[in-house]
Amino acid sequence: MASTSQAVTLTQVSNFGSNPGALQMFTFVPSGLPSGAPLVVVLHGCTESASSYSTETEWGNLGQRFGFATVFAQQQTANNSLSCFNWFQTGDISRDQGEALSIKQMVDHMKSTVGSDPARIFVTGISAGGLMTTVNDGDLPRRVRRRRGDVGWPVPVRRQPHRHDELPDGNVSHTPRSGAIWSATRSRATTARTRG
Repeated sequence: MASTSQAVTLTQVSNFGSNPGALQMFTFVPSGLPSGAPLVVVLHGCTESASSYSTETEWGNLGQRFGFATVFAQQQTANNSLSCFNWFQTGDISRDQGEALSIKQMVDHMKSTVGSDPARIFVTGISAGGLMTTVNDGDLPRRVRRRRGDVGWPVPVRRQPHRHDELPDGNVSHTPRSGAIWSATRSRATTARTRG
């Protein structure tokens, strides 16, 4: 089924930190979004881009509708010839290193420039992006309320003691707004997965 929504325009952000993973950062912040709104970090799959994944999943439109900002991390072919996030490279998933640190810096940038609520940061991804959401030894999963990764194979991490809807720090509280965002995550990820 073709989307009837208008694609949003993403804004590239160049200076968001030291960016040791050499990723690109794109954002969509709805007009008039108040400080303290949630943030959703979106990680595309292999051979995709921030723009294509935004269009396929309508994350920007969801942000406009439900009142949250989005960050789309984008892999570069200089890092991975298939534009996959390097979820399998120790230097990209270790704490304070590589791509994991670049994504953390994107989150920190949004907290300082847009005022994203640090207690309502969510991350979602598909394929290699989904695998990056499950990286336990990196920086990002320790700082998010909830993460959702849609992948087609087991995740080769050293430890994964919790379900995808729990964090190492304990269970997530479910508010009406976070529930709406989480429901949107599931439906959009499922839609994108069934299109391919």
